[in-house]
Amino acid sequence: MKAYILYHCLWHLFWYYKRVPLDEKNKAPRLLYVSDGMPREVSCMTGKFLGKTFLHLAAALALLALLGYAAWAGASVEDILNGRTAFHWGDNFLCWVVHYPEEMVRPWVRKQVGAGGDPAGEMARELRKSLRLDDSTPVLLSVHGFTAEPVVLSPLPERFYLKTPEGEKIRPRSYESIFDEPLTGLAQGLVFFPRVEGPFTPVLESPSGRQMVFEFPEERENRI
Repeated sequence: MKAYILYHCLWHLFWYYKRVPLDEKNKAPRLLYVSDGMPREVSCMTGKFLGKTFLHLAAALALLALLGYAAWAGASVEDILNGRTAFHWGDNFLCWVVHYPEEMVRPWVRKQVGAGGDPAGEMARELRKSLRLDDSTPVLLSVHGFTAEPVVLSPLPERFYLKTPEGEKIRPRSYESIFDEPLTGLAQGLVFFPRVEGPFTPVLESPSGRQMVFEFPEERENRI
């Protein structure tokens, strides 16, 4: 979305300079040059023209930054988590994953204690500690089986991993022991991966061998 806004700002800027005669913008004398044997008129690239160009570019970039900041600052916890939640159907179960990003800390604190909440205070520190945000990428893994046949995901580190755009597979560093047992009904637990800075896609290899790829809505929007 940000790239789309920037593109249109720059496109309109280019179209403006393309349509308005150069001598009206710059008040500069016209010069003649020869290209392919044909004389053509151009206008001097004066400091006034350059200054005006960079002024428009700076305004476009400032607008883009403000729009991006406003969107980030106004995002609720629900909006952020909706963008980091993905579902997938298995053979006899439904599975969904939720990534808890660092960006959710500020709106979560404000939701708990109001707009005056300190996003770096004790409540924020406790949340970061429980999710191990300083050194981990936390993912909530949920499995809901629909038949009497249990869902077996053990050994989890061999079945569940994060895949980067470069193809690297990042295995869990720790997880809740419930996933070491056959799962029936609804089972949920946190899975902690090493901290990943860039984009990633969770992948679960089901007991049948089918690869379940969880593409987050936020990543899909960025890719489009």
